[in-house]
Amino acid sequence: MQALGCILYLLCFKQHPFEDGAKLQIVNGKYSIPQNDAKYTVFHDLIRSMLKVNPDERLSITELVNQLQEIAAARNVNPKSPVTELLEQNGGFGNNGVQPPMQIQSVPNNAGVYDPDQAGSGFLDILRGGTERFLTNIKDTSSKVIQSVASYAKGDLDISYITSRIAVMSFPAEGVESAIKNNIEDVRLFLDSRHAGHYAVYNLSRRSYRPSRFHNRVSECNWQVRRAPNLRSLYSVCKNMHVWLKQDQRNICIVHCLDGRAASAVAVCSFLCFCRLFTTAEAAVYMFSMKRCPPGITPSHKRYIELYVYLFS
Repeated sequence: MQALGCILYLLCFKQHPFEDGAKLQIVNGKYSIPQNDAKYTVFHDLIRSMLKVNPDERLSITELVNQLQEIAAARNVNPKSPVTELLEQNGGFGNNGVQPPMQIQSVPNNAGVYDPDQAGSGFLDILRGGTERFLTNIKDTSSKVIQSVASYAKGDLDISYITSRIAVMSFPAEGVESAIKNNIEDVRLFLDSRHAGHYAVYNLSRRSYRPSRFHNRVSECNWQVRRAPNLRSLYSVCKNMHVWLKQDQRNICIVHCLDGRAASAVAVCSFLCFCRLFTTAEAAVYMFSMKRCPPGITPSHKRYIELYVYLFS
């Protein structure tokens, strides 16, 4: 309970109640609530009750939950809704920009890839009012395509499962760089052990590696660093991923940019909205943030996700 009190104090005042970490301060409960604070007065008594020196005098977890529910109800706040203000403030890359159409590595027919020209024409159909016609061709429901949510981290391997069939990782490196990033051989061994013959890799970055490393199931999307992709390219990625997942219930999409953050979040969140799993961009970004990390997307990135909500809801 004391730890929860420290967290609440930190959320309110942006500092630890026992900033110096001195044991005597912690043991004796020597902290102070800022005297000039008027914004979080509703939490002052709650913090004091949670940080009492005698554990028997502290709130129980049931009492804490009840009080928080009362505060939320009084302020008309839904505690389960996405914390969009924190996500929007959390760093960010990218800005508005237009780039060349997606270039996809030639791979076998069973991989999740599409002809860019075909994908582009499909996107234009949607913009011309063909959204409903396109959606009627999607026979699989979103639950079948995406399935349950899962996360996984293997040692130092930087890979996160946003759902059981969509994973995001940082760039799989070779040579000296692999000492501080995902080692491409470790990634291949991991994917082969868990999803042998059923994974397709989407490389959103302009850096490349030998597609044979992942059995030639690699789509090279060629997105510019720190720029939002153009809509045609983003649509192509989403459609490719959807077709690949529909081919076999065991199929999985592995998405990566350089760090597995902003660009990967745009692709994955847009795809989740493409499959109509979410009706707001904030909810999709919140899920990505919870399953991997805050992606640090900018308003230009978010607008693309919002457009997909509008087109496919």
